[in-house]
Amino acid sequence: MGEEMKEKKEKIVEKGRTIDISKRGKPEVLCAFFDKAQKSAKGEHPGNMSLDEARKLIEELTNSSKRLYFGIVHGRYLHIDISGDEMEIDDFEKHNGEEATYKVFQNI
Repeated sequence: MGEEMKEKKEKIVEKGRTIDISKRGKPEVLCAFFDKAQKSAKGEHPGNMSLDEARKLIEELTNSSKRLYFGIVHGRYLHIDISGDEMEIDDFEKHNGEEATYKVFQNI
């Protein structure tokens, strides 16, 4: 990994196993993680998630829960909680591979 790439990665994952998502919209974060997440054997959503779909899922979850936790969504392994300004990355990377979070954040 080049020195510049390493510095970018360190900025993204600078607080250990959490990342700062406060500068990004929650629908954008959900879309980005969904689009890069591994599909389960029963994956039911073949394409990328639209912002409108993300907004709808967030609204539905907001109405029924205080947390914005997404486990398996449309057959994809997310396991992310986007409730606050920081998001733990361990569960996402456990299911999607080491440095998966970094790869997601390169695109948003």
